[in-house]
Amino acid sequence: MLLLCLLHLISGKIIYSKVSFTKSNSWQEITSFGSDIGAGNFSVVSFLAQPAAENKDFKVSVALYVASKWTNELLQASCEDRLKQASSVYEISVPANGKRSKRTGGRLIQKTSPQVWYFVLADCSNSLEGKIVELYFTAMNPDSNHFSVEMNGIKSAFGFGLIALLLVFGKNTFEFVQRFRKDEQITGPQIWLNCSMIFNIIGVTLYFIHLSIYEYDGKGIRTLDFLGEIFLIFHQLSFSAILIIVASGWTILYTSFPIPKLLIPTIGFVAGCHLFLLGFSWFYELPKASFSRYEGWSGIVILLFRTIMFLVFLYNLNNTRKIQQGKNTSFFYKFGVWASIYFLTMPLLVYGSFMFPTYKREFIIESLNLFIPVAVFYIIHKMLSGKGDMYKMNKVLNMLPGARSHIY
Repeated sequence: MLLLCLLHLISGKIIYSKVSFTKSNSWQEITSFGSDIGAGNFSVVSFLAQPAAENKDFKVSVALYVASKWTNELLQASCEDRLKQASSVYEISVPANGKRSKRTGGRLIQKTSPQVWYFVLADCSNSLEGKIVELYFTAMNPDSNHFSVEMNGIKSAFGFGLIALLLVFGKNTFEFVQRFRKDEQITGPQIWLNCSMIFNIIGVTLYFIHLSIYEYDGKGIRTLDFLGEIFLIFHQLSFSAILIIVASGWTILYTSFPIPKLLIPTIGFVAGCHLFLLGFSWFYELPKASFSRYEGWSGIVILLFRTIMFLVFLYNLNNTRKIQQGKNTSFFYKFGVWASIYFLTMPLLVYGSFMFPTYKREFIIESLNLFIPVAVFYIIHKMLSGKGDMYKMNKVLNMLPGARSHIY
């Protein structure tokens, strides 16, 4: 949901950071990075935000910890004891004159399985107390890309997903134009669904471009990242809302555009769920040893809100079915099944991914959460357009021969 709320939380891996050392806080985390099997590498360049009065350069330590050692006991130990538990410690020199230090780094070697590494800047001697150290950190996997290991393959998934979206949208647009030329019925849900797909195409395109650049320079284009997230939110919001509104009887019980008393609460409810999830993803701190953003409370919150929207959908659909007195039950069954798949895809993927190794979960969730909704969209669009069961239930006003009937 919110397509990994959406990739703006990627840790990676050219980062700029400011570290302010104090006597009580002389050991500070820089970042974390998931490294694949083989020999990756990292490097650090540091400098003082303001030149110091001292003539002698300062010495600080860059410490590396594997996930298994990143525990509460470690975080409660003294600075010196923390360094003793590090897998590797590198000493770097920070010039007192404010110039950049020499690039210092090392290798990240995994022989049997991928590993999460945590990087720390430590000043146990308190020589930099009250000073601000700025640094540039770079990490790369064995195949020379900047993606943390759990992100491997996601760029390709977005590329194939974009192709699938364009094919489905192209087919829908062709059929839409054909119906329009033949003076056939054009429904409001059909127009709404196509607008929702446009949001999805734009969002996936922007993410694909961002990830393609990010893979090679470790930074990408943050503006594209942000805009891609916004368009994907619009897509998920509009698609969830149209499923709930159609379930309430739009074009089945009434033909006019949904009245504000129905439309505003529905969109407000769905928007509230998505905005809460977005805010939760920004402020919730993930478990330190986790490759996936869906571990712990993140997965529980996604399950909760998707389930609530699913129950609202079922409630509306059941009421509409009762009003129709059991007519065209095949439509209600098929529409209910495919819409249910959409609402439940993310929570089922999150918890189903637990059977796979942790470093593969992110790719499994992201890729399937991209392709399954595309398939659902295609089938739902076919059900809401054309002359199937829903067309037979539409309360279309009798019009003069040759007149174009639009249902809004």
